[in-house]
Amino acid sequence: MSAIDTATSTAAAATAKPGGDFGVLSNNEFLQIIFTELTNQDPLSPNETKDLLQQISVIRGIESDTALTDSLGTLVNQNALAQAGGLIGKFVTGRNELGDKAEDFVLSVTSTTDGPVLNLLNGQRIAMDKIEEIIDPAAFGALPGSGDASTTTAPDTGTTAPA
Repeated sequence: MSAIDTATSTAAAATAKPGGDFGVLSNNEFLQIIFTELTNQDPLSPNETKDLLQQISVIRGIESDTALTDSLGTLVNQNALAQAGGLIGKFVTGRNELGDKAEDFVLSVTSTTDGPVLNLLNGQRIAMDKIEEIIDPAAFGALPGSGDASTTTAPDTGTTAPA
């Protein structure tokens, strides 16, 4: 077995640990791989240690990029959900999942694999990327549930929301 194969086997064993990827490889484990590679080298045909170091460095870089991509994806999803949450109580118009026009006050937000979906007071749902207009009732002095009247009329729609 060549020294590179042994080092690769040792590296594979390191990745077999729970959560084992080169991103969590400790310095001691890294040194153990290097020493294993050096110990198992054929003295008549030594391998270049710098090649092994370069390969492990590339693997660590790929692992790091993957972890960063995952973290950024999570951050983007959390940001989209927070933005959608800011629309609760607002009057929105857009297209539902069937492509039909939907409009009403946002009652809640659901996080889905395709991104946040606004749940409207009338039971319809609009995905964030299908919103066409957002109206803040506060701009008209008519927040649902804040007035003395039992219902509030949305601007230019005739739709009512319970107080």
